[in-house]
Amino acid sequence: MLSKLFKRFGGALALSCLLGFAATPAKAQSTNSELVVRFKASATDAEIQHALGHGHLKVRRHKQTEGMKERGHVGLTLTETDLPADQAIERLKNHPAIDFVEPNVRYHHQAISNDSWVAAGNTWGLYGDLSAPANAYGSQAAEAWAAGYTGTNSVYVAVIDEGIDFSHPDLVGNIWNNPFEVADGADNDGNRYADDIHGFNFAANNGQVFDPTGDHHGTHVSGTIGATGGNGVGVAGVNWNVTIISGKFLTANGGDTLDAVEAIDYFVDLKKRHNLNLVAINASWGGSSYSRALHESIIRAAKAGILFVAAAGNDALNNDASASYPANIDTRVGTASESAATYDSVISVAAIDSNGALASFSNYGATKVHLGAPGVDILSTYPNSQVAYMSGTSMATPHVTGAVALYASTHPGASAATIRNAILGSVIPTPSLTGKCTTGGRLNLSTIIAPSVTAPPPPPAPAAPSAPTGVTASSSVATVSGNTTATVKWTASTGATSYKVKRATSSTGTWTVIATGLTGTTYSQTVTAGATYYYKVVATSSAGDSADSSAFTLTTVSPSPTPLTASAIYSTQVSLKWADHSADEQGFKIEYFDGASWIQLGTLPAGSTSAAVTGTASRTTYSFRIRAYNGTLNTAYSNTATVTTP
Repeated sequence: MLSKLFKRFGGALALSCLLGFAATPAKAQSTNSELVVRFKASATDAEIQHALGHGHLKVRRHKQTEGMKERGHVGLTLTETDLPADQAIERLKNHPAIDFVEPNVRYHHQAISNDSWVAAGNTWGLYGDLSAPANAYGSQAAEAWAAGYTGTNSVYVAVIDEGIDFSHPDLVGNIWNNPFEVADGADNDGNRYADDIHGFNFAANNGQVFDPTGDHHGTHVSGTIGATGGNGVGVAGVNWNVTIISGKFLTANGGDTLDAVEAIDYFVDLKKRHNLNLVAINASWGGSSYSRALHESIIRAAKAGILFVAAAGNDALNNDASASYPANIDTRVGTASESAATYDSVISVAAIDSNGALASFSNYGATKVHLGAPGVDILSTYPNSQVAYMSGTSMATPHVTGAVALYASTHPGASAATIRNAILGSVIPTPSLTGKCTTGGRLNLSTIIAPSVTAPPPPPAPAAPSAPTGVTASSSVATVSGNTTATVKWTASTGATSYKVKRATSSTGTWTVIATGLTGTTYSQTVTAGATYYYKVVATSSAGDSADSSAFTLTTVSPSPTPLTASAIYSTQVSLKWADHSADEQGFKIEYFDGASWIQLGTLPAGSTSAAVTGTASRTTYSFRIRAYNGTLNTAYSNTATVTTP
């Protein structure tokens, strides 16, 4: 059984008998041949050994977090194969010993540095339209400060990123000092992580969360969330007071799936173990590949009441069409082994500049990105007591994480779903974000930070609208070129603010979203005549999407003049009849077969549906066909109609 293969060493799990040593293995360099495997708890030794051999797998390291253990999962194993990754996955995906196997995804931070060292500058991203200095496109944090709301150290946020310069003058007062741990090489608080004083370094498997030669990105992100304000030094963060915990997994070469998953589960356990008011994880990084392991860990964080604020990406791409992870993850969608959360904990953030324009590098997405925030020329903390400008969706994301923490400081006890709804519900509509994100607006702290005077219980999250009903589809008469217009109609859903239309070309095929943001109850598109299409409609609102409607099947009519029939009136005359299925023909061409080839008899005007052919011989068999034409275009031929004269 697995218990014989997975032995415990130093508080971590290693595949010792397969590796041949009992120490915690060194971190492997990620390559395209690295795979993450979760073996089934019921797998036998023989089945595991067969899987390793069948996939040419060499075990590199193994992780089992507290969250995985609680769910009865044996953990995640990083392996390396000499096969192409796709080939190895195909071999192993249905293996009886394996729950799932996927590539070891590499993640990279989403920042662009454009000013390495600066001693002072303009923090426009924190201003509001009424602050001094002012910028209407800032986060409006300065207006919250002016009202006396500057945060509290009883609110915690996690920065899963590079490490953090915890001795920076603008950060030192807001960095977590673990009261349950002593820097003595031992695991004093029993969470399996020794010396996690300010957090943990999952890339190096130690408590050293700051590398003085690097970690610019993690330090810069942390300053935007919570650089100390009002101290006459350097810069200020959205929160002047907050507690920041470091989860270092990114290095100069990025970070991998196992370390990201372990970091997320570390913070979930930390919140539960010590009852920390940990409200958000900042994830200013991403990649283009989906990971089930990462998805499940983010769901576990959502169930623990932790929001996951993620950078939309810096590829100037539409995330609806070209996914970016983890920004595209929705925790309302579960997996085969992790049920869905009751709300979506992910907030995906695009970047805007100081003029309110969507940044040229920023990803966007009408359904997958949620709001915009300042992300161009952002001045924040930098290692070795410096400040610097950086740009990217990495810089936009911590403005939102900071907003989550500031809201939590004035609304103690607010649920994660309530905080998320407040942040997204208070955006300022912004032209550059219309149709580019779900809210169509930018971060706005000016209206939501003040606590309610009567402090009523938070309202329940709005329910998603019901699925549309009465879905039908029809098509117009085709053109000679073979095109027709399909029109889909449906009955309005209560609570819906817009609709999506999905289409497939088979009843079991892949459903593709072909239209979003529809405010009416009809949609038309040009399709191919003579083909079959399947349509569904989804209602949307700020609370999310409805279930799909029932599917409606539409078969469009080919423009060919069918059915063609032929009947003998006399021995010397044949009558032809057909249906006209084209809307713009100039006429019809009639042909007959002379035994060797098809010969055109002549043409008839547009709109014709019958013809009389004279001069036929008695007791002779004739075959006819017909097609519509328009300029240089012809439809396909009708069926062949055959008749024998008396």
